[in-house]
Amino acid sequence: MKKKLKNLGKKPIGNLDGIESDGKGAYFVTDWTGAKLYRVKKNGKFKVVADVGKGAADLEVILEKNLVIIPIMAEGKVIALKVK
Repeated sequence: MKKKLKNLGKKPIGNLDGIESDGKGAYFVTDWTGAKLYRVKKNGKFKVVADVGKGAADLEVILEKNLVIIPIMAEGKVIALKVK
């Protein structure tokens, strides 16, 4: 099976770290230096879901609870966000 790689956007949106599906065809993505959680669509369009803190790293998404859990490494904490 052969797969093709595709860029999701035309320009970089940050120093991205973690990526997880939102269960609806887009992705939640953390920005380590920009301190943000993004939702990125397959066409490359994105929006800021929340300002979360510098050092936002690999995240966990619990779809059935609409919950995103993110370690904020630079602050030594873990946060949980309800998302729609």
